[in-house]
Amino acid sequence: MPGLTSNTKDQDSPEYQALSSYLKDAHQQDQALDAFCEPIEDHFTKAQPPEDVEPLLWRAWRSITTVAAGTPHDSDQRQRLADLVTNLQYRPTLESEGKTCSVWDAVVWKDLPIFGAQMREAWNSGKYPRSPASRTSRCRC
Repeated sequence: MPGLTSNTKDQDSPEYQALSSYLKDAHQQDQALDAFCEPIEDHFTKAQPPEDVEPLLWRAWRSITTVAAGTPHDSDQRQRLADLVTNLQYRPTLESEGKTCSVWDAVVWKDLPIFGAQMREAWNSGKYPRSPASRTSRCRC
């Protein structure tokens, strides 16, 4: 994803740091998942309602798209990153005081709320090179 960049604030986030360390083999996957999820899980258990978690999810998912953009397409780190995202869905349900953390009617981590929207935001940023075929083809419907 050439052209997609993060700002310094994103790079300083605990989620970005956890992903970067994980891809450099500094963390095992379980440790990386814990470090990635900790800010969101701590925030929810200390301060409800779940809507307060939404900005943290945007930051977390932005960290993933940014790290992915900076990872060469032929690198095994891409698969490691994909595996980490997949395994987020198997984390225990985030609950506090009998309430399940849901954002946009989706259960955090199981449903990966906001992840699709963040992927769309990254894709729609317009910073991706188009192939020569896509520049010349027109729909002749």
